Amino acid sequence: MQSCAYQRWLLLVSWGLALGSMLPSALEAADEKPAPVFESDVAPILRAYCWSCHGGGGRAAGLDTRSLPLLLKGGKSGAAIVRGNAAESLLYQKIVKGEMPPEKPLGPNDNYLPATPQPEKIETIRAWIDAGAPAHYEDRPLNRDEAPPLTEADRNSWAFQKPTRPQVPRVSQEDRVRTPVDAFLLHRLEEKGLSFAPEADAVTLVRRV
Repeated sequence: MQSCAYQRWLLLVSWGLALGSMLPSALEAADEKPAPVFESDVAPILRAYCWSCHGGGGRAAGLDTRSLPLLLKGGKSGAAIVRGNAAESLLYQKIVKGEMPPEKPLGPNDNYLPATPQPEKIETIRAWIDAGAPAHYEDRPLNRDEAPPLTEADRNSWAFQKPTRPQVPRVSQEDRVRTPVDAFLLHRLEEKGLSFAPEADAVTLVRRV
């Protein structure tokens, strides 16, 4: 009896130790926040502080901050962000130093209310860049499902043929032709033994108007 009780006691102790070792990891996982995403977390911040000069309101220094591909493309000073490294990213550097947004508009057509981003907003941008700047939309090549390879039959389709100027057909009733389009239409009609309707007189034209 004592042996069974002792074994049960050992089993409970081992379970307790196992749960105790797992608890810190579980708490850390619960405390971890998902990385910010451009469209839902970062774009609203940039819209408030940057887009009036670097977006819909203008392209100061050639920079557009309205999407991740545009931030990676950057402007006259190069890429605005370095994925995985906020400290090396111009966007983050300018905001932290208080250089952006500027106290005065960058151009005569820029109109915005200068305001310093709140610390939590700056932290969101830092966390986003350090996490690799995740975004739902990224500029990438199309895959095979999105852009399947063209077959020889596809390339022979009229849509892939280089436009050429066709020769204007000759018709028997040349007096009815006023434009090259008339010649094409009348040519098809004459093949079927038809022709244009008689020209309307002035009274008929006025009545149509």
